Amino acid sequence: MQNPFDKYAVEYDRWYDENKFIFLSEVESIKKAIDFKTNDSIEIGVGTGRFAKALGIKYGIDISENALKIAQKRGIKTYKSNANNLPFENEKFGSVFIIFTACFLKNPSKAVKESVRVLRKKGKIIIAMINGNSDMGRYYKKKRKENIFYKKAKFYSPKTIINILKRTGIKKIKTYQTLFTDPGLIKNSKIIEKPRNGHDKGGVVVIRGEK
Repeated sequence: MQNPFDKYAVEYDRWYDENKFIFLSEVESIKKAIDFKTNDSIEIGVGTGRFAKALGIKYGIDISENALKIAQKRGIKTYKSNANNLPFENEKFGSVFIIFTACFLKNPSKAVKESVRVLRKKGKIIIAMINGNSDMGRYYKKKRKENIFYKKAKFYSPKTIINILKRTGIKKIKTYQTLFTDPGLIKNSKIIEKPRNGHDKGGVVVIRGEK
């Protein structure tokens, strides 16, 4: 069975144009966690490179060849690889981003461990995710059967991902959140929501930690 991100890469990428303010709110929440240069960063699950381009991330890996072709056009240096076996030596990157990829990972613990392996000491890991405990998380869970991309997705709680990070030795963990609008109405939103600290209510949570 063909990966939907390969088969529908163009349609997936178009979603960000059709939902501009959701995307911009997500970008602002991730930027809240960044106080470092991103020119030696990698995004795990870079997809079509929307976030990498917006955040100045130079490198990206993904399993979808068609998505990577679009990312390349955005200036991202791409590698076809899965998250559990990265083709890089230890401590290669100054920071690692995992942006809306955790829900697709069959083994998030293994993927995080591998991401930490390629992260330099004192380097930062940033994970942006749909909050499985939020109204948005519950909304997406109900809609999974109708969505070609989320049929097999698992929406984790921020606490689950934080615990995985702690077990891999990540410290100084901080969290930020955004998208508090009713998930049924959010597509009609015309505002960029300001991120807040914490991870208790936002539909999207950004987790930052240090190796």
